[in-house]
Amino acid sequence: MRSVIADMLHGSGFHVLQATDGADALDLMIDEPVDLVVTDLLMPGVGGLELADELRTRAPETPVVFVSSTADLDDRSPRVGGARVLRKPLRRAELLATVTAALADHGSKR
Repeated sequence: MRSVIADMLHGSGFHVLQATDGADALDLMIDEPVDLVVTDLLMPGVGGLELADELRTRAPETPVVFVSSTADLDDRSPRVGGARVLRKPLRRAELLATVTAALADHGSKR
């Protein structure tokens, strides 16, 4: 799923960094600041919620988009802290619209 999402975003002109898990993502963000994080909710080790919590401490202005197959989780859930939530399976148009809106809300650019 990670490589599919990365390919969709890259093919639409976004610069994409890929991490194998939440801990890897946090390590990547030490060396290169990011405009947006797209993360699966459930990952081995540091999961998406833990990643977002740590990101809110390090870079609270960075928007987060969760990808999840969990039916009871949506944008209004207090668990996601105001992040956007996309349901699997993803459609390219939905992913791009959500990413673009999240970046626009935070004044970020590609």
